[in-house]
Amino acid sequence: MKGDDGLTVASCLAFCSEYPLFGVEYGRECYCGTTRLASSQLVSDQDCSFSCAGDNAETCGAGNRIEIYTNDAFGTPSTPAGDESDEDCDEEGDDDDDDEAFTYSGCFQDTAERILPKRIIATNDMTPAKCAANCDGYGYFGLQYSSECYCGNAKPKVSLPEAECNMACSGDKTIYCGSGMKLSVYTLPKPAAIPPTNTEYKGCYADHDTRVLPGKTVLSDGMTPDVCAIACAGYNYFGVEYGKECYCGAQLSTASEKVSEEECTMSCGGDDLQICGDKSRLNVYRYTDAVDPTIVEPAVVGDFAYKSCWTDNVADRSLKAASYASDDMSLENCAAFCSGYKYFGVEFATECYCGNEVIGQEAAEVDCSMECKGNSNQWCGSGVRLNLYESTVAAPVVSSSAVVSAVVSSAAVVSSSAAPASSVASSSVSSFVTSTISASSTPVSVAASTSSAAPTETTVVTCPTRPVWLGTPTECWSALPSACNALNTDATLTIAVYGGNAILSCRNAFAPGLDLLPAIAACFPTSYPTQWGAALPPAKPIYDCLMSSTPLCDFSSACVTSTYPIGAAPTSTGTTAVGTNVIQNGGWESGTDGWTLKDNFSNGIGIVKVSNVRSKSGANSLRITDIERNSASWDLLQTIHTEPGATYRASLWWYQTNPAVSCGFGFTWNYAYPKILEGAAYSKAANQWVYISSTFVATKTTAVLDVSFNCNAIYGVSQDISIDDLEIVKIA
Repeated sequence: MKGDDGLTVASCLAFCSEYPLFGVEYGRECYCGTTRLASSQLVSDQDCSFSCAGDNAETCGAGNRIEIYTNDAFGTPSTPAGDESDEDCDEEGDDDDDDEAFTYSGCFQDTAERILPKRIIATNDMTPAKCAANCDGYGYFGLQYSSECYCGNAKPKVSLPEAECNMACSGDKTIYCGSGMKLSVYTLPKPAAIPPTNTEYKGCYADHDTRVLPGKTVLSDGMTPDVCAIACAGYNYFGVEYGKECYCGAQLSTASEKVSEEECTMSCGGDDLQICGDKSRLNVYRYTDAVDPTIVEPAVVGDFAYKSCWTDNVADRSLKAASYASDDMSLENCAAFCSGYKYFGVEFATECYCGNEVIGQEAAEVDCSMECKGNSNQWCGSGVRLNLYESTVAAPVVSSSAVVSAVVSSAAVVSSSAAPASSVASSSVSSFVTSTISASSTPVSVAASTSSAAPTETTVVTCPTRPVWLGTPTECWSALPSACNALNTDATLTIAVYGGNAILSCRNAFAPGLDLLPAIAACFPTSYPTQWGAALPPAKPIYDCLMSSTPLCDFSSACVTSTYPIGAAPTSTGTTAVGTNVIQNGGWESGTDGWTLKDNFSNGIGIVKVSNVRSKSGANSLRITDIERNSASWDLLQTIHTEPGATYRASLWWYQTNPAVSCGFGFTWNYAYPKILEGAAYSKAANQWVYISSTFVATKTTAVLDVSFNCNAIYGVSQDISIDDLEIVKIA
């Protein structure tokens, strides 16, 4: 739109040449558009009676009356139904001849949580080719509201009529790019899954109560197929599910069902560009040197004969007299443990139960589908399912004394069988765990005759998947800040354009807004020249001093052992737990507590308020109001403490009332990190909450988080922006 005191119909047409429709109003106003608002009403031509400011012989609408014209020189925007060529991508700066095509899939409804939640960007030159390049490696991308691009691996499910996606792309007015909360979705030819070394991909399988791979289970926020392949070494098969779950098995369950690859679309917790199944969907791999076993349920084991697969109940066990769990569980070991009892049963791969009475009922044999941990050629029940054996000895006698030792390979299987750890698991294990349960802290062997004495302690050995900060020194860096590398030179440095100072940049990288540690502060000069082009003090001595004075963090990859009573939590390692949010009051529920708010205009433009806006997350969010000038900016500052070497997800919710006013933000650690969220203009559809996130690896213990906002508005045009639920959450 524009206002023009020389307006004519022809000048408005020229101004709107890249749009299919244009209109003149109030004698001097020109508007461009892709579609006419459906609720608009046709009125009499006599209502449009104002002369055009630039030609009295023409009419240009009236007050709240617009004369709408069709631009005949403009082709109707379309949505390509076929593939886009490599050349389209190359125009965006990618000269790779191996670029693959993408195919239009339809118009789909989006949600506030985002159907395609990865690599979200917005630009004023958006095209399908530009979005495809941004989403390289994902299975799908979607264009929305003319300028927005979204990526993901799961195809949206709620389809809409094509007419609902009716906004022209900001970078190509001949192509539609969705509309408000509606996505023009394209399919990218996702590269075939690359199996880990010495494995082959077998497909996507439905995974329910009867597990496809009923062996060991590993949960990790950093899960990938490679991580799972390592965890399942010694098995024949492994599979990844629900982003962070790993399952192992000697063979596929007899109840397994292969399904379409489109049902396995969830990104891996450890790598967004790899697929790790979905809810109740498992990507299955097989080791190439594996030999599938033939599992047979023996009719007789010692003095016991097989009865059937049998039901169990965690709250009321079918066999109550004695039990133990062991990573070397086999039918023979359980039979020896239950010698003298009338029945024994094996359950959940690692568990053995004994009793002279049995309750419950017979179950389908297919329900008992987990291999014994100590013998993958035998079945050891399943979740709340026993392989039940009955003694062939006439008068059972139970020994009254023995000691039990057991080894359990994963924290996820310590207790039988309440339901198998599934795609809705409530906890995660971010490292590979080995536990030992024993009647004392010293493991002993399983005795031939045993009692019902229960284990009392467990010892957990945790081996980290990455070097872990030991908590020392308390103020430290994993490496010298990258901004200081410029000082490692014998050349003479000078003040750069706009007063840029390499030495000050290095100093600020250590502690912007904070006092430096004395040993580090001593490395820097007490004053600096300020004139552009002036020579700085020698840089190399500063760099050498920093190398010898900077406290570097202590890391360790060693396994940690801890012993604690069964049922109690292991002692803390001193590092923050996965899921910890290091931002305080990011939802503004305590007003502005914890934040320093800077209005960068002395006349007070940008009134900071706390108001009930995003009700889903509490009563308040931060609002910045009355933006009615051509530029305005604010900074929100908070000192944050992170764990060096850990991976964090930074995220926020963003809301604005007027997308015609271009607003953006930078989410940074000043000089300590690169920007961890997109800092370019981020224009959005009006009056809706938008979720934005990205990840980064922490390199120091303390930094000042600087969330900066800026708007390039129009004098007299109102704009409010709101921010809520700022988070920096440890994810690995």
